[in-house]
Amino acid sequence: MARHWAIRRREASGTVSFNMTPMIDCTFQLIIFFVLGGQIASSTLASVELHRPRESQAVPTERLTEPRAIVSVLAAGDAAAPGAARCYEIDGRMVPIGDADQLADILAVRKTAVGGEEFCVEIRADHRVAYGQIEPIIDAARRCGISELNMTALMGRGL
Repeated sequence: MARHWAIRRREASGTVSFNMTPMIDCTFQLIIFFVLGGQIASSTLASVELHRPRESQAVPTERLTEPRAIVSVLAAGDAAAPGAARCYEIDGRMVPIGDADQLADILAVRKTAVGGEEFCVEIRADHRVAYGQIEPIIDAARRCGISELNMTALMGRGL
């Protein structure tokens, strides 16, 4: 005699849902807390007024004690090619743009002539000259073992 067992499957009577309302309420309360806390903290900070200098703090080249080479990046001044440079000038010698080998040779000679480990390269450029025009100078200084660089951007009329 065989028995037939009928297995009843219960159908889910509803769907499971997650109530997001308390989490949204907590999130908004945290946002309000941090916004108000930030405003209170910034209002208690002392206000600092920075004064502009009345005169230049730059040291004249004649009074510099550290041996250095000054490389000027002369702007092309061409409206068709913004950010372009015309040439580099170092010790009165003109060097074509991007010629890192010639720059490295000049800097190596200058560094050995002064015989100092504290040799510095100062780069002076018009603020309109693109960084890509200055990068070969930095590369040449790196190849010569010069680790100290000063960069100056001329904000007024071109060099």
